[in-house]
Amino acid sequence: MKQETNEAVGMTNELIVTIRKCGGWIDTEYQGNRAQLEAEGVIPEGTEWPDGDSSVKWEAGRFTYRLRRTRPDGMKGPKKLWVEADWWALRWDTTEPQDYAANEIKRKTKELADTIYRRSPRGCAEWSANWNRYCKALEDKKFQAFKALIPALVPTKRGRRSTKNAATV
Repeated sequence: MKQETNEAVGMTNELIVTIRKCGGWIDTEYQGNRAQLEAEGVIPEGTEWPDGDSSVKWEAGRFTYRLRRTRPDGMKGPKKLWVEADWWALRWDTTEPQDYAANEIKRKTKELADTIYRRSPRGCAEWSANWNRYCKALEDKKFQAFKALIPALVPTKRGRRSTKNAATV
Protein backbone atom coordinates (compact mmCIF):
# COMPACT_ATOMS: atom_id res chain seq x y z
CA MET A 1 0.00 0.00 0.00
CA LYS A 2 0.98 3.63 -0.18
CA GLN A 3 2.55 5.90 2.42
CA GLU A 4 -0.91 7.27 3.31
CA THR A 5 -1.83 3.80 4.54
CA ASN A 6 1.17 3.75 6.86
CA GLU A 7 0.15 7.09 8.35
CA ALA A 8 -3.47 5.97 8.66
CA VAL A 9 -2.51 2.97 10.79
CA GLY A 10 -0.15 5.03 12.96
CA MET A 11 3.23 3.87 11.63
CA THR A 12 6.30 5.96 12.24
CA ASN A 13 8.40 7.13 9.31
CA GLU A 14 11.65 6.27 11.10
CA LEU A 15 13.68 3.10 10.68
CA ILE A 16 13.72 1.13 13.94
CA VAL A 17 16.81 -0.91 14.83
CA THR A 18 16.45 -3.28 17.77
CA ILE A 19 19.33 -5.23 19.32
CA ARG A 20 18.42 -7.43 22.26
CA LYS A 21 21.02 -9.33 24.25
CA CYS A 22 20.24 -12.19 26.57
CA GLY A 23 23.30 -14.06 27.85
CA GLY A 24 25.27 -15.14 24.79
CA TRP A 25 22.30 -14.75 22.44
CA ILE A 26 21.78 -11.59 20.37
CA ASP A 27 18.58 -10.86 18.43
CA THR A 28 18.83 -8.13 15.80
CA GLU A 29 15.92 -6.67 13.85
CA TYR A 30 15.26 -3.76 11.50
CA GLN A 31 11.72 -2.44 11.12
CA GLY A 32 10.78 0.05 8.46
CA ASN A 33 9.22 0.51 5.08
CA ARG A 34 10.62 -1.11 1.97
CA ALA A 35 12.56 1.96 0.83
CA GLN A 36 14.25 2.32 4.23
CA LEU A 37 15.36 -1.32 4.35
CA GLU A 38 16.65 -1.19 0.78
CA ALA A 39 18.49 2.08 1.52
CA GLU A 40 20.27 0.42 4.46
CA GLY A 41 21.66 -2.17 2.03
CA VAL A 42 20.39 -5.11 4.10
CA ILE A 43 18.08 -6.53 1.41
CA PRO A 44 19.87 -8.31 -1.46
CA GLU A 45 18.96 -7.14 -4.96
CA GLY A 46 16.36 -9.34 -6.62
CA THR A 47 14.76 -10.40 -3.32
CA GLU A 48 11.15 -11.48 -3.77
CA TRP A 49 9.15 -9.51 -1.21
CA PRO A 50 6.51 -11.75 0.41
CA ASP A 51 2.77 -11.24 -0.02
CA GLY A 52 0.39 -10.82 2.89
CA ASP A 53 1.61 -12.40 6.10
CA SER A 54 4.06 -14.83 4.51
CA SER A 55 7.81 -14.51 4.96
CA VAL A 56 10.98 -15.13 3.00
CA LYS A 57 14.26 -16.57 4.34
CA TRP A 58 17.79 -16.64 2.99
CA GLU A 59 21.32 -17.31 4.16
CA ALA A 60 24.36 -15.16 3.49
CA GLY A 61 27.72 -15.75 5.10
CA ARG A 62 27.27 -16.71 8.76
CA PHE A 63 23.69 -15.40 9.01
CA THR A 64 20.13 -16.52 8.34
CA TYR A 65 17.72 -13.70 7.47
CA ARG A 66 13.92 -13.60 7.66
CA LEU A 67 11.84 -10.84 6.04
CA ARG A 68 8.14 -10.44 6.81
CA ARG A 69 5.45 -7.83 7.34
CA THR A 70 4.87 -6.96 10.96
CA ARG A 71 2.44 -5.09 13.16
CA PRO A 72 3.82 -1.65 14.04
CA ASP A 73 4.49 -1.00 17.73
CA GLY A 74 1.49 0.48 19.47
CA MET A 75 -0.98 -0.47 16.75
CA LYS A 76 -4.16 -2.21 17.81
CA GLY A 77 -6.79 -3.97 15.84
CA PRO A 78 -6.99 -6.97 13.52
CA LYS A 79 -4.25 -8.19 11.22
CA LYS A 80 -6.20 -7.07 8.14
CA LEU A 81 -5.33 -3.45 9.04
CA TRP A 82 -1.57 -3.95 8.58
CA VAL A 83 -1.10 -7.18 6.61
CA GLU A 84 -0.85 -5.31 3.28
CA ALA A 85 0.88 -2.18 4.63
CA ASP A 86 4.45 -1.19 3.78
CA TRP A 87 5.94 -2.03 7.20
CA TRP A 88 8.53 -4.80 7.35
CA ALA A 89 10.70 -6.61 9.87
CA LEU A 90 14.08 -8.06 8.91
CA ARG A 91 15.51 -10.29 11.63
CA TRP A 92 18.75 -12.24 11.51
CA ASP A 93 20.73 -14.72 13.53
CA THR A 94 23.91 -16.72 13.08
CA THR A 95 23.71 -19.99 11.16
CA GLU A 96 26.29 -21.61 13.42
CA PRO A 97 25.08 -23.17 16.65
CA GLN A 98 26.12 -21.04 19.58
CA ASP A 99 27.52 -22.36 22.83
CA TYR A 100 25.83 -19.92 25.20
CA ALA A 101 27.60 -21.26 28.27
CA ALA A 102 31.03 -20.86 26.62
CA ASN A 103 30.12 -17.31 25.51
CA GLU A 104 29.06 -16.38 29.04
CA ILE A 105 32.24 -17.86 30.54
CA LYS A 106 34.36 -15.97 28.00
CA ARG A 107 32.53 -12.70 28.73
CA LYS A 108 32.84 -13.10 32.51
CA THR A 109 36.52 -14.11 32.23
CA LYS A 110 37.20 -10.89 30.28
CA GLU A 111 35.22 -8.86 32.83
CA LEU A 112 37.26 -10.36 35.68
CA ALA A 113 40.54 -9.73 33.86
CA ASP A 114 39.52 -6.08 33.24
CA THR A 115 38.64 -5.63 36.93
CA ILE A 116 41.94 -7.16 38.07
CA TYR A 117 43.84 -4.83 35.70
CA ARG A 118 41.94 -1.73 36.86
CA ARG A 119 42.80 -2.56 40.50
CA SER A 120 46.46 -3.32 39.77
CA PRO A 121 49.19 -0.69 40.32
CA ARG A 122 49.51 -0.27 36.55
CA GLY A 123 45.73 0.15 36.08
CA CYS A 124 45.52 2.66 38.95
CA ALA A 125 48.43 4.63 37.46
CA GLU A 126 46.68 4.68 34.07
CA TRP A 127 43.45 5.92 35.68
CA SER A 128 45.34 8.60 37.59
CA ALA A 129 47.12 9.78 34.43
CA ASN A 130 43.78 9.99 32.57
CA TRP A 131 42.24 11.95 35.47
CA ASN A 132 45.16 14.41 35.47
CA ARG A 133 44.79 14.95 31.70
CA TYR A 134 41.05 15.54 32.18
CA CYS A 135 41.65 18.13 34.93
CA LYS A 136 44.29 19.87 32.82
CA ALA A 137 41.86 20.03 29.87
CA LEU A 138 39.20 21.62 32.11
CA GLU A 139 41.66 24.37 33.06
CA ASP A 140 42.83 24.99 29.48
CA LYS A 141 40.98 28.18 28.45
CA LYS A 142 41.82 27.86 24.73
CA PHE A 143 40.58 24.29 24.59
CA GLN A 144 37.35 25.18 26.43
CA ALA A 145 36.79 28.11 24.03
CA PHE A 146 37.26 25.74 21.08
CA LYS A 147 34.80 23.25 22.61
CA ALA A 148 32.22 26.02 23.03
CA LEU A 149 32.18 26.40 19.23
CA ILE A 150 30.97 22.81 18.79
CA PRO A 151 27.27 22.61 19.72
CA ALA A 152 27.20 18.88 20.46
CA LEU A 153 30.10 19.03 22.96
CA VAL A 154 28.82 21.71 25.30
CA PRO A 155 25.35 21.32 26.79
CA THR A 156 22.95 24.18 26.23
CA LYS A 157 22.12 26.32 29.22
CA ARG A 158 18.75 25.55 30.75
CA GLY A 159 16.31 27.92 32.35
CA ARG A 160 14.54 31.05 31.29
CA ARG A 161 15.99 33.52 28.89
CA SER A 162 16.70 36.86 30.40
CA THR A 163 14.31 39.69 29.50
CA LYS A 164 17.28 41.64 28.17
CA ASN A 165 17.94 39.00 25.46
CA ALA A 166 14.23 38.38 24.76
CA ALA A 167 13.69 42.00 23.71
CA THR A 168 16.37 41.78 21.00
CA VAL A 169 15.06 38.55 19.48
